[in-house]
Amino acid sequence: MNNPDFWNGNIPWVTPKDMSSNQINGSEMKITQLGLDNSSAKLIDDGSILIVGRSGILRRRLPVAINLIPCSVNQDMKVLTPIFKIMNRFLQMMLYGLEQNILRNYVKFGMTVHSLRYDEFSLMPIPIPPLAEQHRIVNKIDQLIQFCEEIETTIKQNQNYAQELLQVALKEALTPVK
Repeated sequence: MNNPDFWNGNIPWVTPKDMSSNQINGSEMKITQLGLDNSSAKLIDDGSILIVGRSGILRRRLPVAINLIPCSVNQDMKVLTPIFKIMNRFLQMMLYGLEQNILRNYVKFGMTVHSLRYDEFSLMPIPIPPLAEQHRIVNKIDQLIQFCEEIETTIKQNQNYAQELLQVALKEALTPVK
């Protein structure tokens, strides 16, 4: 970061701060081609799986995202590039499903910063069914996620209606009778 010629370019440089979504299509910081060529940074193919490997967030969750654009990552990130990009969503779902196991068994806890014990994590068995079954599983999970989002929207609408009804009831109750 000491070389200003390496910064403010057009290559996204993903850090844990950018990992607030399950997909990455940009980053707060960007590096130049010169920075990419003259550092340990590598250009990551789109469709890879980005994992936070070192951060305080690892105390409670494991951020995992698929990059939708080529990017580079900082030293606090780990990258899995599936042989077949079509597997990326399934692998992301598996990591979500294994999150508590990963946090319990593959994270080293420090005072403030926690880190993925990558050598051990990289050996963690992940069941990989045939591609057709992966697609079926991902489609079902996506349907369930959509259903949950619809339920959350309905709950929020009902809470708003209940609040409005309460306001009307309070107004009626507090209005003097003539």
